[in-house]
Amino acid sequence: MGRWAYAFFLVELFVVPFSHAFDNHPLQTTICEVVANPSRFDGMEISVRGYVFAGVEVTNISDAACHGGFQLTVSEAYYQHKDIQSFERGIRTHGMHAVATVVGRFYKKANVYPFPMPAMDMHSIRQVVYLAKP
Repeated sequence: MGRWAYAFFLVELFVVPFSHAFDNHPLQTTICEVVANPSRFDGMEISVRGYVFAGVEVTNISDAACHGGFQLTVSEAYYQHKDIQSFERGIRTHGMHAVATVVGRFYKKANVYPFPMPAMDMHSIRQVVYLAKP
């Protein structure tokens, strides 16, 4: 094998797969698509936009177009992110209702309160529009 062919082989073997490991663009989808086929999205990093309601014990995201939704959680690894901290302060100040784009890992059967159900571990939240208190 020639010197250049060997170098090309090494690049293909090590650099190309390594570069894809950092390609974490979330799949943009809708809440309705996720609710209709949760198995398809299980374990995937997704981005959805919907109505967020922060209750006393749980926070949910939903879409009126399909009357469906799922729970939102935040792991310790992401809790300190500025966008999530800002959202938490804002939602409590402005009445617990918002429309937002949420990025995170979806699980079709997460171990969440009050029983295992579909949930998304939030990694970021953006384009937040707080809604007036009802």
